[in-house]
Amino acid sequence: MIMRRDDFRVAVIGGGIAGLNCAARLMGLGFPVEVFDQGRDPGGRACRRREGAWRFEHGAPGAHDLVRRLAAGL
Repeated sequence: MIMRRDDFRVAVIGGGIAGLNCAARLMGLGFPVEVFDQGRDPGGRACRRREGAWRFEHGAPGAHDLVRRLAAGL
């Protein structure tokens, strides 16, 4: 029996930079991918939070912009 990409469903656990990159690459190869993350938004440790007028970067400065670009196609 020959397995095709359509025979697989891939779950990526974690919506940080690594998980989103993995999901994007798998999708580029034709695999159906679903990303699961415990947070409200993707980003993992590179997320950004706002409280009032304050903004907190939880990763490297600007990493949240990279996360947004990676998550846009997923």
